[in-house]
Amino acid sequence: MCANFQIEITDPRMMEIMKAALKTSDALEDDFSLLIKNKGEVFPAYTVPVQTAAETFRPMTWGFPRWKGTGVIFNARSEDAMGEKSMFRDSMLRRRCVISAFKYYEHKTEGKHKTKYFFQLPGKGIMYLAGCWRMESGKRLPVCTILTRDAAGDLADIHNRMPVIIPPERVDEWLVESSEPMKQPTLWLDFGPVCPEEPAQMSFFDA
Repeated sequence: MCANFQIEITDPRMMEIMKAALKTSDALEDDFSLLIKNKGEVFPAYTVPVQTAAETFRPMTWGFPRWKGTGVIFNARSEDAMGEKSMFRDSMLRRRCVISAFKYYEHKTEGKHKTKYFFQLPGKGIMYLAGCWRMESGKRLPVCTILTRDAAGDLADIHNRMPVIIPPERVDEWLVESSEPMKQPTLWLDFGPVCPEEPAQMSFFDA
């Protein structure tokens, strides 16, 4: 699961991405106001900058509306997203995207205690989270969701799922509807408790 991630809104490249997204015809100047107010920490239903093609960005709401009830579906299982009955099938076939993040967060539950962990690239650069998107009737902005996979190696000790992270050199391939980059995602991450006195650990393993 990925229900919370971080964007470094002062990073030069991230600023370029946000500015480019706000230039699209359906964008409003204050689309990222909540993101900025929250210092780049993102939760479901926030508006985030999303890449849909080479150097093409637009603002989207994170989470597909549920068919029944309230709330949004902010993750899609990559193993099932192409299934015949999947609500994500059409988007996976025609509307791939990547969501830029610098960290994502998960909680490890031990008894009644929960510890929040961060996960990031060793160089603390941009992670490209695989996703898909669609237009929603009656909504100004498109909606997107993040694909997940089984967590691997030491990461599985914290949580059993993780986002599908596309290597930078394969982002364009992913966006033009090839599923190959999803089969060899980035799996080398630093992680540790969200606590300044705790050292980060590293996990490095094969897909």
